[in-house]
Amino acid sequence: MTALFRPLFSLALAGLLAPAFAADPVGALRLVRVVSVSADGGKTFSTPRTGASIEAGSTVRVGGRSLAEVGLSGGGALRLDSRSEATLSSTDSAQLIKGTAYIRSTKPFRLVTPSATAIVQKGIALVTIPEEGVTVITSLGGEVEVEQDEARVALKPGEFIE
Repeated sequence: MTALFRPLFSLALAGLLAPAFAADPVGALRLVRVVSVSADGGKTFSTPRTGASIEAGSTVRVGGRSLAEVGLSGGGALRLDSRSEATLSSTDSAQLIKGTAYIRSTKPFRLVTPSATAIVQKGIALVTIPEEGVTVITSLGGEVEVEQDEARVALKPGEFIE
């Protein structure tokens, strides 16, 4: 691997988070059960191998009874639960397409949904897009804000917004 190319995320199965080839990884993805990745805008998906890398713009799709967790640079993680899908935009932002995501972050992280954006400054948030399509963002602790229709609201731990 050259210094010009550094993977945005590294993939590893069942908790093996330190692939040998990644000299300076930005993050790591832990997979449990059925997870597939697309690097072409969601046109085709493949099952990642242990130690594979994933670039910005890749989409992670999680199957039934499965989960994926992306270790974020600077600390924290983005966890996608069963039947969830997200596009990883950069090390500090992603787009939740469907399903449920937990964000634990020590630096600002933005999770964009069709109807709102969760901004976790420092803390933990739960973001869900139910089948009905109404996004629910819940603060589980720390500093969590929600942007919706050009308004920004700070959530206290335990509060949620639809």
